[in-house]
Amino acid sequence: MELQPIETAPKDGTWVMLFGGRTRERFEDHEHLESTVTRPVIGAWNICPYDGEPGYWAVYFYDDQWEEYKAPTHWASIADIHSGAMHHRQYG
Repeated sequence: MELQPIETAPKDGTWVMLFGGRTRERFEDHEHLESTVTRPVIGAWNICPYDGEPGYWAVYFYDDQWEEYKAPTHWASIADIHSGAMHHRQYG
């Protein structure tokens, strides 16, 4: 897996792995806490056709909710991650 600068990431709704940003995460004892996320997240560029905004990175949760993912620094293709895992399984 090779990390790429965020400026080169696709902004067409393609799901990618994002690194280095921050988001509000949900915890059982707190509604939302905004923090820098130290783990990678799966997200996509979200285009806002209704309010004229240029768009933003968003992460999606298991319950179909989403949060903005602010200021990511790098990204990686999910396809590259998947093919690397398959290679590891086949060739150990």
